Amino acid sequence: MTIKTSAGKINASKATLNKLALLAGTAAERYRNDGMNALANEADEVAEEIHAALADLGYYEF
Repeated sequence: MTIKTSAGKINASKATLNKLALLAGTAAERYRNDGMNALANEADEVAEEIHAALADLGYYEF
């Protein structure tokens, strides 16, 4: 599937998109811990955009 994020278009499977969202969230935490708040905010935004796209498709519903 393809989704649009603030970082650009991402074409990947749902499972890969989920992993990318988790990685972006982890990156945001590290950036924030190092005082790089602008980068942290960007990474958070991408993580949230991916998560929202997957949630809209019911990916997290069991």
